[in-house]
Amino acid sequence: MKAQGLLYSVPKFGVFVREAVAAPQDFSASPLLESQETVSLSFATRGRLKPQQELWKQIARAFARKSPFAEMRTVFPGEEGAPYPDFDLFEEVSLSSSYLAHRELLNVREYFPEAIRNAEQMLDSCGIPFYYVTPVLLYNLDLLEELGFSAPAYRGFEEQMLFLEQVTDAALKKSGMQPPGAAQTVIIRLGSHIRDIFRKIKDRKLNEKTFASEYGDLFHRVTDYWRRYHANYSGHSTRKTFIDFVSGNSPFFLGMTSNYTRLLETAPPFRYGGAMVYAADDTCSRILVVLGISAATKHPVECLRLARQFQEREVQQRIAELGGLPLSEPEYCRMPYHPFIRKEQAAPPLYFQTPEEHYVCMNIINEELWNVILFHKNLNDAMSDALMFSESYLKMRLNGMTDSERRSWSALYEQEKAL
Repeated sequence: MKAQGLLYSVPKFGVFVREAVAAPQDFSASPLLESQETVSLSFATRGRLKPQQELWKQIARAFARKSPFAEMRTVFPGEEGAPYPDFDLFEEVSLSSSYLAHRELLNVREYFPEAIRNAEQMLDSCGIPFYYVTPVLLYNLDLLEELGFSAPAYRGFEEQMLFLEQVTDAALKKSGMQPPGAAQTVIIRLGSHIRDIFRKIKDRKLNEKTFASEYGDLFHRVTDYWRRYHANYSGHSTRKTFIDFVSGNSPFFLGMTSNYTRLLETAPPFRYGGAMVYAADDTCSRILVVLGISAATKHPVECLRLARQFQEREVQQRIAELGGLPLSEPEYCRMPYHPFIRKEQAAPPLYFQTPEEHYVCMNIINEELWNVILFHKNLNDAMSDALMFSESYLKMRLNGMTDSERRSWSALYEQEKAL
């Protein structure tokens, strides 16, 4: 009986045996497990570049290993600039009007405050931090050396502008060389000043004279180079000048972190690199990319678990290698830029509290700065129009609100002062 496995031992009193047990059936036949359906979460993104799509696949695989009953499916808008299709989770730049326009997002701070990682970096109640984008200078090291320059080593705004001017002057003297292109909007060059400017306009603390005296030099510094060298920002021109750069016909390109990812995908035949771009206050502007969860999703907890996967260290490291600014400072060293950004140089995230602030900053002040650059509008006239249009627009918008809406609107800025 011991040999048959029915007798465990030979006891002193009595005999203990076990009953023969049938071999267990396949666990997949369990009614309990059969009732557990796999949840398919749609993740919406505009990141179509090959390195980005590889990252989405990496995240989906890691999520599948940790969540046996949930999977991530990546979806894209039909065309560039088109609205997102239906989604459970999506990524968007927090500065964009499309993000501010979303009203049907889950308030994770209210309902799941303890489930959010990196909550201290949240800018509102809905956007879960993913990573930051920042302006960068992409350069062709072969061309720089041919023109007599080494890789950029500037440490602030003034040194940066001197470098850009010297290289541009040398490039334009060389036959066949194209002027550098740009994909950066002017407003980010103001750094933290844009926040102060809007709040003074909102509180009616500026008139035409004080606006010019306080900020005239600043506006000149952030437009002068681009005005003198005929920078253009139209979509067609931006694509053309980027092609000129990757074709080896321009020494550098003033872009954003996504342009570095595109450079990796293009793999040009020359030595290239990237450098951080400083705003006028000697900081590096940061714009937060957030993850938003649809308020209509039937699977909010699964979405929160998926959002955590986007914040995992291996994902953040890959974000840094692709040119993005990760959430955690220890991962900064993986970014491909030089000079290396220090923590104290990272500006507070550029963010607009309300659609009205977004409109004033992007559609009024930013556009007047472009008028100076593209159409050589007189700087004083541009500043005068920026102030006049901003004050008139805010008056119109606030007058159209109910008393309750105005109080809520003002409370957002009062809370900001208290922090």
